[in-house]
Amino acid sequence: DYLKPWPREMYATLVNRLKEEGAKGVVFDVLFTHASDNPEADKEFTKAMEEFGNVILGADFVKNTKTLSVGDGINLISPYEPFDAVIWDIGAVETFPDNDSTVRKHFIHDPDDVFSSLSWAAAEMVELPITKNQTAKFKSKFINYNGSPMEVIHSLGIHKAVPEPLRGTEYHKECPKGFFKDKMVFV
Repeated sequence: DYLKPWPREMYATLVNRLKEEGAKGVVFDVLFTHASDNPEADKEFTKAMEEFGNVILGADFVKNTKTLSVGDGINLISPYEPFDAVIWDIGAVETFPDNDSTVRKHFIHDPDDVFSSLSWAAAEMVELPITKNQTAKFKSKFINYNGSPMEVIHSLGIHKAVPEPLRGTEYHKECPKGFFKDKMVFV
């Protein structure tokens, strides 16, 4: 069933690899709001995140729910509690599509915000200089790709980052051992 979520064991395997290879951190633009149907996989994923430490999970904001209110009828949907307890931080993944349904901006900070955007939380984790200036958090920011994003931001499917049974313990040729050293990884 292609609509089923990916198994959390796969995420645990990825996080373990990132830790072993010395990645700076991992940011999940994925909502993990509840337990999966596999409690052992949830425990494995929790342990991997706790041991790695530098993990940021996405959180979302919705209207009219019975979760933690952050003002104006907007409520935070945070990560599954055992995950939230072991991660470095959470970040808002809220986006705002324009009239043509294209997303060109996301969570806009306000001085009263309790939570950062996912990208700002990642920047804080790696201590980017801009994060030392708290007023910068509230200004619009643009990514300067200097060309095609595919030329600047290397991306690959998660299936290439974790061992695959048909390959044995070897990694995909595009993602060899040591690939993640000193990198921030966005999933």
